[in-house]
Amino acid sequence: MTQDPFQHGLDRNADTGKNNPLMVTESTGSETAGQVIAYTTLILSTQYRTHTFSVLIINDYAQLIRWDHSGAIVTEPIYYNDQSYLFDFLVCYNHASNEACGHDPTVGPPADHKAQAARTIKELSEANSLLSVTIQGSQPQGSCRFIIGTPCRQPDIPAGCWT
Repeated sequence: MTQDPFQHGLDRNADTGKNNPLMVTESTGSETAGQVIAYTTLILSTQYRTHTFSVLIINDYAQLIRWDHSGAIVTEPIYYNDQSYLFDFLVCYNHASNEACGHDPTVGPPADHKAQAARTIKELSEANSLLSVTIQGSQPQGSCRFIIGTPCRQPDIPAGCWT
């Protein structure tokens, strides 16, 4: 049975919240939190995203978690048999743009002609794959677009500075 890793309402003063008023730290709820964090870490470290969402279902309620590189925001429990909030969220998410769903618009595959041109550069000629990266600048022309080799390794951290 999955245990809720979050404290709710009056539970925040319970013995399990002595060290952390928002999370359960002394039960199998912390194991559930670790599993959710591990899944989010995989998503944020293998995809180019600004944020991602998780739906945590515990018995008769669910919680939405919005993760980004600075932390997470968790909703109060949504009793999906009595409330339509979870269904409403899923419908909106299904119709949302890629950016609203968390895909980073500044990173993507380069256009074919730009990729071919980049392959003529000695440092990029042996790269397995290439990325096009946009960096916002302070110049009057706005942003600059670069073609780079795909990174060999990305950090396995779900939240933090990421610089």
